[in-house]
Amino acid sequence: MYKVSILIPIYNVEKYLRQCLESVVNQTLKDIEIICINDGSTDNSLSIIKEFADRDSRVKIIDKKNTGYGHSMNCGLKIAEGEYIGIIESDDFADLNMFEVLYNKAKSVDAEIVRSNHWEIADNYSKFMEILKEEPYEKVFSPKIENYDLFSRQIAIWSAIYKHDLLLKNDILFTETPGASYQDVSFYFKALSCSDRVLLIKDAFVNYRVDNPNASMRSKAKVYAIFNEFDAIEKFLSQRPELKKPFRYIFESMIKFKRCEFHFSRIDNNFKFEFFQRMHEEFKKDNAAGYLDKVYWNEDSWQNVQELLNDKEKFFYRKFDEMQIINAYRSDFFLRIKDFRNIYLYGAGQAAISILFKLLQWKLNIKGIAVSNMSNNPESIFNVPVAPLDESNIDKIQDVILISITESNQYKILYDLQSKGYKNIILMTNNLRKALI
Repeated sequence: MYKVSILIPIYNVEKYLRQCLESVVNQTLKDIEIICINDGSTDNSLSIIKEFADRDSRVKIIDKKNTGYGHSMNCGLKIAEGEYIGIIESDDFADLNMFEVLYNKAKSVDAEIVRSNHWEIADNYSKFMEILKEEPYEKVFSPKIENYDLFSRQIAIWSAIYKHDLLLKNDILFTETPGASYQDVSFYFKALSCSDRVLLIKDAFVNYRVDNPNASMRSKAKVYAIFNEFDAIEKFLSQRPELKKPFRYIFESMIKFKRCEFHFSRIDNNFKFEFFQRMHEEFKKDNAAGYLDKVYWNEDSWQNVQELLNDKEKFFYRKFDEMQIINAYRSDFFLRIKDFRNIYLYGAGQAAISILFKLLQWKLNIKGIAVSNMSNNPESIFNVPVAPLDESNIDKIQDVILISITESNQYKILYDLQSKGYKNIILMTNNLRKALI
């Protein structure tokens, strides 16, 4: 057997595919197999895969018509021979020591799942995403007994390796719905709920490419695909009475409700009410079956689900208004900055970093970052130069400054900048940051 089988689902990713494959074939762990599943690509993806297969016998190709992400992953699992299974998305890439570190960690404690953090990247920047923060690092645990909060974390199935026997023994596969819509949700839940030995590590290895995170879903099929994942989880639990408690209750609070709220915020307005009606019926049914247990809910979510059940119109319009307010903040922001020559941030702390990261994703022309002085400040953040305000060459009439520090201190800086003659200043308030981020 190979130590790790790495599955790479591929569909029309010629722009990023070489970087992805180079990062995998050059892993420091050599005893791996690399299973490339071409899901009917119509670009040059297949030719690129064949090029790598010709020079590396570990690269195996599954070439098939387009049937979607779930079916592609199951095809890869079917032929995998590795002791552990890893996953790399074809527009991402891995640090070269990823699978050596994860495999050695797994073997040292006989872990069934080893999971890490990851990097978010785009064209000219990257950011460490500690999505496992406050979880127990370097400690083996069973999700059946403790650390239930792990179920509510970002899924990121590609930041881990899974013992192949765990998947085989528990018949853990992907849901084979068309397209690439959330099939990782049920896979993650199944693997985590069946595992007795999970290990988390703080390091990050996968460079996860992010597109516009605020793009709404306009395909009706995509909007409702999440319910296929919920159905798959419910079927999985119904066939395994030993897992029903507490995982049925965890599923409702930490996956189903949170995912519904998240998707409600992202889908096109034309589908919001219809989606909400489906959401109401789902939780009404689950409540009648006794699956909503307050013990597994945080206070805010529990109040929200009770409002959904008992006053659904109020819940819908409150949520809809929240989304409208966020959209209004965002639209107003872009209208206000669109005609300025250059955009500058004021502040280089954590608030500025999070704002800058998202503004760069929006492809905005961020010219520089101004600070009061360079003490304890870096020379650049995400390749954007940092300089004292009086050395930043900001045009006081044609450029705009976004005050990107803690909200409680923003007015002091506003008055200071105004006193120095700067005319175009925007306060990056908490509400505006929420709208953009």
